[in-house]
Amino acid sequence: MTGRGGTWAAERVLADLERLALQARPRVEFFDEAAARLKRTVRFDGACWHALDPGSDLITQHRLQDLPDRFPVLAHNEYAVQDVNKFDQLARGPRRAATMAQATGGHPQRSARFRDLLTPAGLGPELRSAFVADGCTWGSLIVVRRAGQPEFTE
Repeated sequence: MTGRGGTWAAERVLADLERLALQARPRVEFFDEAAARLKRTVRFDGACWHALDPGSDLITQHRLQDLPDRFPVLAHNEYAVQDVNKFDQLARGPRRAATMAQATGGHPQRSARFRDLLTPAGLGPELRSAFVADGCTWGSLIVVRRAGQPEFTE
């Protein structure tokens, strides 16, 4: 995570997000509250939150924050195009979050999602995460920055 206050601040935000999740708020309200808390530590220009069906890993709901709605392009990329950092890859891999830059070796143009979704929307750096509990993926998050902004770092 790109930190504004270092590891301690990141740990506080994670603990705050865990408390928020236990409140069982409606999804849209949870997504909006979680984004506000996450922005305390990670700077991003837009986000797309997803609820996933844990049996099929299909997106059942999405919430956009400061992004154009290009969900058909996103869904096509997620389920029909070979690319990096797919939610199922993140959920089953050693790390639940990864950046586009990291996954492409610093060459994001290698990614169909970068070419077909991010670039046309004026976006650049991307960080994706899968939310896994008890071996099931229940949600995911994409945060992005505008083109020309710094990459997300650890």
